[in-house]
Parts: sequence; C-alpha cells; structure tokens
Amino acid sequence: MDASFDHHELGLASLKIGLKLDEEGEYPEKVFDYANKSLKILDEIDNGLSLPLEEHGKALKQNQLSQKVLKNWVRTSDLLRAEIDATNMQIALGKFDEAINTLKGVVLLTDKESEERAMIFVSIAKALCNQEKFQEMKRCLQMACGILDKKEKSSPLEVSEAYMEISIQYVTMNEFKTAISLLKRAQAMLEKISEEQHSVGRASARIGWLLLLTGKVQESVSYLEDATERLKKIFGSKHFGV
Repeated sequence: MDASFDHHELGLASLKIGLKLDEEGEYPEKVFDYANKSLKILDEIDNGLSLPLEEHGKALKQNQLSQKVLKNWVRTSDLLRAEIDATNMQIALGKFDEAINTLKGVVLLTDKESEERAMIFVSIAKALCNQEKFQEMKRCLQMACGILDKKEKSSPLEVSEAYMEISIQYVTMNEFKTAISLLKRAQAMLEKISEEQHSVGRASARIGWLLLLTGKVQESVSYLEDATERLKKIFGSKHFGV
C-alpha cells in the first residue's frame, strides 16, 4: 500500500478516536489532541503529499468533511476555550512560539465570524507583542476587531470586555488614540447593562488616564470624575480605585 495512503488512514483514525472519546466524555484533555492531529495530517495531504490519482479526490473530500465535523464538534464543547486558556498560560511562561503554533491550529477549527476566532487573534497578538512583532500583532488585532464589530448588538458584554483587553495591547504600541476609541465603544455598550456599572467606571478611569497621558488634561477630568462617582456608589469611598 502507498505510504501516503497510510498517512491518510492515520488522519482518519485520529479523527475517529477524538470523536469517540468526546462522545463518551472520557479523557477530555486527549480529545482536542486527536482531533487537531487528524486535521493537520489531512491538511498535509491536501497541500501536496503524493496520493495515487484515484485516491486524491477521495482524500480531498474527506479532508473537507473532517474540517466540517471538527468545527461542529469544537463549537459544542468547552475544549476550545480551555485550549485558548492553556495557550495564554504558555504566553505567560514565555513560550511564545509554542503558543502561536497551537493557536494557528485552533483557529482552523472556528467559524470565520465567531467570537472564538476573534479571541484567538487577540491571544496570538499577545504572543507577538512579547516578540516585538508589532506589524503582525496589529494585523491580528484588526482582524479581531473586524469580527467583534459585527457582534456588538448580539453579545455586548463579551465584545466590550474584548475591546477593553485589545485596548491594552494598543497602549503597548503607543497607539493611544485607537485604545481610547475602543474603550469609548466598550463604555457605550456597558452603560446599557445595569449590572455592569462597575465596568463602566473602569472604562471611564482608563479613558481618563490615557487622555491625561496624552496631554488632554481638561477632557480627562470629566472621565476621571465619572469613574470616581461610579466607583463610590458601588464600592464606597474607601475602594482603592477611588
């Protein structure tokens, strides 16, 4: 049997094992590894490994089907979020290349317009920031914002939190105008959520500090005063933020 055909069978076997483990609810830490491995193997076949001519079309169709199955599987599990959290830990430990490679694999399993994909781009940007690859980092953040912009009405809380996180990364690039713009968008969404008034205060404080940092003292005062009043109402005058 052709060696490449064996490679194809290995990819299918990995997919089947991953899906079987997920169905049984066993060994969740292994499910993602098997599924991701299968997709990578099948992608290699699709991208140039030699197959007998009569098998190539079959392998290509199977690859496309596997990607569809994997996307559906990931959306219905908590493993995607766990994988993102794990890579954020890798970033904290300084394992930037490892984190980026993992996230590049994970992003293939998400829908193009999903919030999960946006947050993966944010995580990749974090790693790139630590490597001082600012142009690539900026492209990741722009792609994340492009997705999140379409989710503002359906998921205001999640999007506002993402904007606040992304704003911090823009600050590291000294792009204060963009950071402030994102914080203002987050603040506008949070103001409509009654139980998130403390987050509105946090956003106001950050906007005020950035305006102060950029020399816009007069404008910063109103935001800082707003933050102070909100935090007083919620936490009392002795709260450290006040």
